[in-house]
Amino acid sequence: MILKNYLDLISDINKKIKAIEAEINERLTIDKDIELLRTIPGIGNFTAFILKSEIDSINRFSSKEKFTSYAGLVPSIHQSGAKSYTGKITKQGNKFIRWALTEAAQVAIKHSSYFRYYYTRVRERQGANKATIAVARRMAEICYVILKEKRPYIEKPIIYS
Repeated sequence: MILKNYLDLISDINKKIKAIEAEINERLTIDKDIELLRTIPGIGNFTAFILKSEIDSINRFSSKEKFTSYAGLVPSIHQSGAKSYTGKITKQGNKFIRWALTEAAQVAIKHSSYFRYYYTRVRERQGANKATIAVARRMAEICYVILKEKRPYIEKPIIYS
């Protein structure tokens, strides 16, 4: 009897999840900004919806640097006199944008030659985790430009030297 109750509970939760997914998919077709965000490799329906919900209007930010700072994807800076030290990311920004872009970066590294190339360049110097955060920051900058200029993402060709 307890097992049957748990199975009914799981069934009810799955129905609610499907209803929410249907509503998200319905809103995806209406919003042009979500369509633009989905052109970036690694960003799917759910990630685009989260980004659009958390960003609201990109016009709130005057530059891509301010947007990446809002997302919490910038390094902390410690200064004393003429010396300046950079540390880990601040994590003072929007945790949902930071999480969504970090997850999207991991997918983009696998599916995009541009992001893979950028990732390997940073990984050689600083390690895999910092390279993933660097790709997430680059994706945040791309999101800013795409939403500001209202144009889809076009992948840069890689020129090997």
